[in-house]
Amino acid sequence: MGNLMELIEGHYVKVRSGDIFAVKDIVQPPGKVIAYPKYVLTPSGSRICRENGARYRKVETVQELYRVLCGEYSSYVVYDAFYGREVPEVPLSDVVRVYDPRVKLQELMRSPLQDDVTRDVVDFCKLLSRVTPIDSIGVSGSVLVSLHESSSDIDVVVYGREHGFRVYNYLKNLVDVSTDVRRYDEILLKRLYISRGRETPMNFTTFVRHEERRVLEGLFRGREYFIRLIQLPSELGISYGTYVVRKLGTCIVKAIVVDASESIFTPCRYKIKVIEFLEGSEREVCEVYSLRGRFCELASEGDTVICRGTLEEVHYVESGEIRYRVYLGDMGDYLVNLALKY
Repeated sequence: MGNLMELIEGHYVKVRSGDIFAVKDIVQPPGKVIAYPKYVLTPSGSRICRENGARYRKVETVQELYRVLCGEYSSYVVYDAFYGREVPEVPLSDVVRVYDPRVKLQELMRSPLQDDVTRDVVDFCKLLSRVTPIDSIGVSGSVLVSLHESSSDIDVVVYGREHGFRVYNYLKNLVDVSTDVRRYDEILLKRLYISRGRETPMNFTTFVRHEERRVLEGLFRGREYFIRLIQLPSELGISYGTYVVRKLGTCIVKAIVVDASESIFTPCRYKIKVIEFLEGSEREVCEVYSLRGRFCELASEGDTVICRGTLEEVHYVESGEIRYRVYLGDMGDYLVNLALKY
């Protein structure tokens, strides 16, 4: 079934009903895993599992995701003080299968029966392995669970801080000289804008300027790719229960980025110095934080940004220290780099 002790962002799990959930975050509560429904077993589903012929439909929107959770899986949704909010916590006793991205990539590399999608996935991962060990790389998304279609994208995970930096710096140089690896073209940028604009308000020109600086998503041989760089819990020195979080409401802050070294990872972090609170209760905020990949790579050290999110009070249990951060990830949240604003 896989190692239940190593569940982390990029993994998927199948529960007793047959539905497949995507694992989120790098720290998990005891006996449970934070995971969201991604593929729902249904006789009329358009996704056909290549392993057993079962049909699934993909959960496409945030609204649909919460409809599924609040329906059959309402018992999974609990308030957790570590996150300071309600989150879906799947009991490990309900997990019947674990999908490991690194194991899947090794299986694909050994398989002679590759289709166009898996062939591109393997070749892209081999490209990244020029600068980091192949066992630090995995494949996630629909390919991981054998539910990909001919138009599916390449969803890659790289585990480990040093491995993440190597891959990121390699891509930064490669994307401007390679014919295989390119940034998004205008057609895809428009499609992305329509999709993300529902959650993150921003005019199109500003959106394009932000996307143009990103290399963790783009095109490989014309197929979309998305890479998540994941630091391990041991590298961050945190574990479940290290702190408790209290939500203090929505805020908008203007700030200078003082450290963007972790802005390429998921979760991403920007250490900031607040210039002005434009909305919400004023606190000494030290960082902006998100689990959403769309907020990666948006600003560098010295950039001035305006961000809207949830103000969080983070209370470290052992030391008693209290810090404040802005969480990005809810409807309407944004981070705008003023140097790129139109």
